Amino acid sequence: MSYLEITRRTLYVSAPAVVTFLLLYAVMLQLLGYGYTLYVVSALVFTVVSIGFTILGQLRSRPDPRARALGDLSPQGFPIRARVIGLIAFVLAEELLLNSVYSLLGIILALAGFVALPLVGFIAGRNDFWQRVAFETVALLFATRLVVSPFPVGLLSLSVYVPVIYTLIVVGISLYVTYRKIPLEEIRVTSAGRNPLLLGLLGVVVGMPLGFTEYRVLNPSPVFLGAAFIQTLGYNLLVLGLFVSIAEELLFRGLLLSSLEKKLEPWQAIGFSSIFFGVMHVGWFNPLEVVFAYGAGVVLAYLAYATKSLTPAIAAHALDNFLLFLLASHF
Repeated sequence: MSYLEITRRTLYVSAPAVVTFLLLYAVMLQLLGYGYTLYVVSALVFTVVSIGFTILGQLRSRPDPRARALGDLSPQGFPIRARVIGLIAFVLAEELLLNSVYSLLGIILALAGFVALPLVGFIAGRNDFWQRVAFETVALLFATRLVVSPFPVGLLSLSVYVPVIYTLIVVGISLYVTYRKIPLEEIRVTSAGRNPLLLGLLGVVVGMPLGFTEYRVLNPSPVFLGAAFIQTLGYNLLVLGLFVSIAEELLFRGLLLSSLEKKLEPWQAIGFSSIFFGVMHVGWFNPLEVVFAYGAGVVLAYLAYATKSLTPAIAAHALDNFLLFLLASHF
């Protein structure tokens, strides 16, 4: 499949999904008002709509003679897509519970997913390495939630909390990749023979509009820093630009996208990995942030796929996060 066809089909799936959700969200906002009910219902609607368009894109595509070789059907005849959808539903349930008065149930569900999914992946794909990696990567997503629980509020200062948490996440990912002996080029932890500086500049070009858009979506309260501005600016550049973006890109555009790509057509792997990314932003309690994360996930996943490198995606993600802080501190 050519890059042009992958681009066309990615847009064909993601753009209508975003537009449809925004139209439905406008209706839900009028009917439900802005509150917790809207938050839950919109998360469910987003998931159904985005999955629906991804499946519709598959139905509308030409039959692929490589479908079975790609893993479109498992040896047992059970569609890989159905398993991916089940994993998305599992993550959504955990995120909704974790960010509610039933947060303990969310932690229990995250623990269950972290423990059970590697076993399920082993059973479902005994001799299928990349299907097992997909299940295990979702288990790692749950681990990112569990890693927070040993650190009760007040144990670590905010300036130390984020670096510690994301360092643990990156270390965990590195240990997993080493244990599984996954070649770094398979998860795009290379420059793919291209100039890293040019890849980084490409990420900057993409990240700038993402940052401005996310600022408008979240519309955060102004952060007044006064004399501490320069110090805080450097801290956020390091933390948001280095720790957060590297950890999330390794998970979503590294392990998850690459494993799904081995089992599905590229545009569909981009779509499903972006749905996971959107669902993992449910905790922002802003339905528009969820759909923004989905759209940004599509852009970052396509960027990683097209360049065969995580460098531009990391740069774009880092600038997006940093601009969000910078704009909030000035406007």
